[in-house]
Amino acid sequence: MTAAETVASRQRAYARRVLRASSAALISATTDMDNLTRVARQSAEELEQALAERRSAQARREEQELRARALDETVEGLRESDAYRKGEELDRLRRRTEDVAAAAERQRAVAQDAQARSEEDQRHADEAADQARILGEHSREAAGEAHRAARAAGLESIHHEVGTVLEADPAVARPHIAGRDEGGGPRTTSENGARQARRLLRGADTARRQQVTLVTEAIDEHDRAVRDRGATEELLDEARTRLAEAIARRDEASAAWDDALAAQVERLLAWAEDCTELRITDLDALAATAAAEAEATALTEATARPLEQEIAEAEATTWAARQGLRDERSRLEEQLRRLSGETDLPPAPPPTRTTVRTATAGAPLWRLVAFREGVPLPVQSAVEAALEASGLLDAWVSPYDGITLPGHDTRAEAALAATAAGPSLLQVLRPEEDIPVPADTVTRILAGIAYGPTLPGGHPAAVSADGAWRLALVTGTWSKPEPAHIGALARQRARQRMIGELTDRIGETNASLAALDDRLRGLAARRARLDADRSARPDHREPDARRRDRDRAEDAVAARDDAVRDVAARLARCEREVAGTLRTLDRRAAEHGLPTDRARLRTLSDAIDRFRDTADSWVDARLAATAATDQSRDRAAQAARSRRTAEERAEDAAATEAEATGLKARLEAVEATVGADYRQIVARLAEARAELRSCREEAGRAAELLLRLEGQVGELRATSGQDAERREQAAATRDAAARRFRHLCLAGLAEDAGIPPALDAGDGTKATLEAARATAARWPDLPHAPRNLGDAATRLSEAVHEARQRLGTRADLDLEPDDDIQLFTATLDGVRVGRRACSARSPRSGTAAGTTSRPPSGACSTRSSRATSAATSRPASARPVNSSTA
Repeated sequence: MTAAETVASRQRAYARRVLRASSAALISATTDMDNLTRVARQSAEELEQALAERRSAQARREEQELRARALDETVEGLRESDAYRKGEELDRLRRRTEDVAAAAERQRAVAQDAQARSEEDQRHADEAADQARILGEHSREAAGEAHRAARAAGLESIHHEVGTVLEADPAVARPHIAGRDEGGGPRTTSENGARQARRLLRGADTARRQQVTLVTEAIDEHDRAVRDRGATEELLDEARTRLAEAIARRDEASAAWDDALAAQVERLLAWAEDCTELRITDLDALAATAAAEAEATALTEATARPLEQEIAEAEATTWAARQGLRDERSRLEEQLRRLSGETDLPPAPPPTRTTVRTATAGAPLWRLVAFREGVPLPVQSAVEAALEASGLLDAWVSPYDGITLPGHDTRAEAALAATAAGPSLLQVLRPEEDIPVPADTVTRILAGIAYGPTLPGGHPAAVSADGAWRLALVTGTWSKPEPAHIGALARQRARQRMIGELTDRIGETNASLAALDDRLRGLAARRARLDADRSARPDHREPDARRRDRDRAEDAVAARDDAVRDVAARLARCEREVAGTLRTLDRRAAEHGLPTDRARLRTLSDAIDRFRDTADSWVDARLAATAATDQSRDRAAQAARSRRTAEERAEDAAATEAEATGLKARLEAVEATVGADYRQIVARLAEARAELRSCREEAGRAAELLLRLEGQVGELRATSGQDAERREQAAATRDAAARRFRHLCLAGLAEDAGIPPALDAGDGTKATLEAARATAARWPDLPHAPRNLGDAATRLSEAVHEARQRLGTRADLDLEPDDDIQLFTATLDGVRVGRRACSARSPRSGTAAGTTSRPPSGACSTRSSRATSAATSRPASARPVNSSTA
């Protein structure tokens, strides 16, 4: 009950965190989608506004260009009129007056700008001069501090040299050389001096530190030598003490060795008297081996080796004979099994036969014939022997003429048989009944072979009653005790005779094997007795242990003695090393004028560090002051140049204004002499020209605006496309998060978490979002970070493993993977249930007693009224698993 409740509690906490994390993911994805939708809408509006501005700018430019062309035609028409041509000189004068007045106005504006720049440069020059004074004061203060630090570090000469280098004239620039500094400006003597000063400072600091290091190393070496001397004196005392202890242990080990050797001699002699198979005659030699186990083993093996060799040779011979008899018995038993399964025993096939007769129609001659009634047994044996020797007995007889056998074989062709003029084999042989060859064919073959008490002549094929035979020019004889192949009775007798012979031979073989087994057992008993004698030999563990103790004690005495001598020699070396390091320390301290005390050396090292830092600050301050002085000088020169330029621009503007005033007076005088009609045309022409200039300027501004809008439209178009694509991706992410949250709720996590399932498989994104917001509002402060989910998953896994051990075979708990989570499934009494059912069906409710009950209605396997049919196949709860937990 406790294990089930623990699993249920862990699953409830775990399911709440999973649902809280999934709802947070859905809400966050929805918020991102809304933000991206707003951004995409704003980008589209800005693009539409830019397109409208571009269309307006295009229309305005086209309108101004059309108006400019019309005004251009108007100006040309006015200039071609008769009234204008009469007063053209007045128009040129008016235009020149206007041009000069415009030039005077422009020059006056340039002069004012130059005056403003001159005032600005003068202000910058004053600021640079103030900065140079401040940095100069700072440089002098840094020099004083560096001098005090140098006095403390004993480096006043280095401070004087650095000051000499930095006092070189820093204002002299070398602009005519090719070298430039990193900033691109000309290299000055101040920068070169600063680099040289820094090199001096680094060299002095390095040299002084090396001196301090050398003296410090000498002090360390002397201290180390003193420590080594003290440690060596202690080691010498300890080594002498250990040497005395080792001598006492050696004496004890020697006495123990002598006692153990005498006891071992007695044990060996007693063993030699008790041996049954092994006989050792030289007892003195055996006693001499008490000190060395290898010698005792050698003596034992030398005595046992002839006996062991004798036993081994006998065993090898017996085993070889036994294996031969076993092979012979196996061969005889195989022949017996083969004979027991066969009814006919064919003659032994000749090596010239390669034909497979089972696939050929016909039969051999011995199977097709039988002896006639009344033929004596000796005649049957002789006739069968003659036929077998000549090859006719096993010759193949085909039912049809002209059949060619595949391969090599001996055939009897009835068509080639010539009937004998006298008696033939038909007198003693006849065709068998129910044969696969026609009886006439067999009769012709038998009639073609002459027969007689002795071998008849005049016929190419003949057989006699005394075992002689002839085939053409080949003739021969043979004999057999009785027939074995012609006739079923002969074949049966031959098979029984061979079976009897094989049975007798197998019995003889078994008797021989039994005798050999008895002999092997006797040899094994002798070997066992010999092994027992050898294994009963007393071991040398006690003498060996005493000898090893004695040897170790002697080695320890020798080692301790060597150690005493080594430590004494080392102490002498330490004494010499202490004296040498002390001389070295005094010499180095005298050479560099440094103290031999560590505290004073540390104080001096700190002073060197302070001098290095203050000297670096001094060089930096000096370089900054020099740069500020150079900048102040440059700013002053620039202010002077700007002032001269402003004066020149003012003079040019005054001259141009005077010329414009004279031309204006002249124009007024000339205009007073012309008629009113011409003045009207000239005024109209001036208005048209002014309007033409205005139109062209407006068209130019429209063109510039249009060019700028073209680039803006391209950027806005790309931005709007990217925003729309991001919005689509955010919508897809939101939909995936909604599907995941809906899947987790429908999978039973809502019930496991203790909330009613408010979603169905057909609910849309809006309903899923409302459910997610309700879940987040239900547990606003519940931790749901990946680390929290991993901890909850670990606790659930531990509870599941513990519950598996507690619930035993009655419950099957499993964690099944589902994407990035795992579903918890519990099977109790063969029914898949969830967290609450697992708690309800604990052993306390009857399962442990061996009873079965239906799962409660609130089990996690029952999801909703619409999901009841799929409850048994869908897992009850889940947990998310990151890459480390999985």
